[in-house]
Amino acid sequence: MSRGWAKVKRFRIGRLDKEARRFLEGPIEAGGILFKKPGQVSHEGERHTHDRPEVFIALSGRAKLLVDGVEHPFEAGDIVVIEPGEEHHIVADEEDPIVNIWLHIRAEGIEGEC
Repeated sequence: MSRGWAKVKRFRIGRLDKEARRFLEGPIEAGGILFKKPGQVSHEGERHTHDRPEVFIALSGRAKLLVDGVEHPFEAGDIVVIEPGEEHHIVADEEDPIVNIWLHIRAEGIEGEC
């Protein structure tokens, strides 16, 4: 499995500029807070995609974020945008499991970088 931030749009909470903040100001269709158990995998064993962007905001802990088969570190302070059609799963860290917010949004052309 490869690692890196190839296509995934990632921001840091303390470094959000005006352009990056706009996705949080758009209409939110659904959302919630997830408390993962150590090693827990979201949507285990199934292909998981959406027809709209999904935003993950890491509040505490760590995880691996798998997007289209590529592994990305995901930790407190990260904001990640998953584009429509990208397969994704979160794997909570064994020692410091992730707590994160997820949001389904109506937005297009979200751009970001590490």
